[in-house]
Amino acid sequence: MKKTLPQFVLSLFVLAIGTAAPAQNTQTPALNGVVRTESNSALSQTVPGSLAALPEADTLIFINSRRILNEAALRLMPEKALADMRKTFAEMKQFAGVDPSNVDYIVVAVRFRKPTAELTFMLLEFMAVASGDFSSDSMMVLAKMASEGKLRDEKYGAKTLGLMTIGPIAKEAEKNPILKSFSEVAVVPLNATTIAVGSTAYLKAAIDAEEGNKRISSESLNSLLRDPSALISMA
Repeated sequence: MKKTLPQFVLSLFVLAIGTAAPAQNTQTPALNGVVRTESNSALSQTVPGSLAALPEADTLIFINSRRILNEAALRLMPEKALADMRKTFAEMKQFAGVDPSNVDYIVVAVRFRKPTAELTFMLLEFMAVASGDFSSDSMMVLAKMASEGKLRDEKYGAKTLGLMTIGPIAKEAEKNPILKSFSEVAVVPLNATTIAVGSTAYLKAAIDAEEGNKRISSESLNSLLRDPSALISMA
């Protein structure tokens, strides 16, 4: 499973670039074999409210993973690649109760911040947020499995983050401060069906945003979701 997960992430981008399927209601046999009616208009109505609770960002990327996996993948991927993906998804479902084909969307957010007065440059902070028909607690189980026990808990407000130090990067960051924001990765369930992973400081900002503080601007959100039929969009 570990070897195929990076291929799965890369496939999302390849499939999105390789198809231009218009927004419509279709009966789609999903990767898990279940035939269901997909409604892009329905998703486009619920996504803005969900994303409105995200923190401020300098760059945003929206990935419509549900359409990519349940429409584009079936059209473009060879049968063997589909079989490998189904096997990986079945393993994730078995061990963590999570089916990636039920993820509605993934948002990648980037911001630049100057965390201390000693630094003379801005540090990049990143965050990826996934939301859909799954349990974020189950996703945390998957994260802990993938970390092989390296995640440690830290309480922030009403949430508990899982933190992991990336040893080699942390060591290099002692000599090169620009790497500091990449030396530690955090993961946290933002709500029952949404989970975030990324820079610790940015995830804490996401928790604050969930409580109504320093949320993403409506202008950025409208720009990101300007084309409901897009598989990937950027703002």
